[in-house]
Amino acid sequence: MELNAQVRQKIREALIANRVNFEGSDAKYASSFDINSGVYNRIKKGETERVMRDAKWISIARRLNVLLGDEPEWMPAKTAIFDYITTQLSLCQRESICGLYCDKADIGK
Repeated sequence: MELNAQVRQKIREALIANRVNFEGSDAKYASSFDINSGVYNRIKKGETERVMRDAKWISIARRLNVLLGDEPEWMPAKTAIFDYITTQLSLCQRESICGLYCDKADIGK
């Protein structure tokens, strides 16, 4: 998939907007997306052409839930399993604990 300038700009805006959710430095933020800090600075200044490969832009877009085109917005099914897992993950985040989830067939995920 080849991205146009408008889509790259949309991803850039999402990347910059998401920065407020990160407590570390710009270099660490860039690293969390596997971007060189110099490249991130260029993106912050508005550059989007030939800064990164399209595959990297797409990867970032997916992590930030940026729609790349006319595809429909992804809507999760709010099943009992979804609610259970979401509750468990929220608890892990709130209490700074970790958990291990194993896939069980036919439970309606």
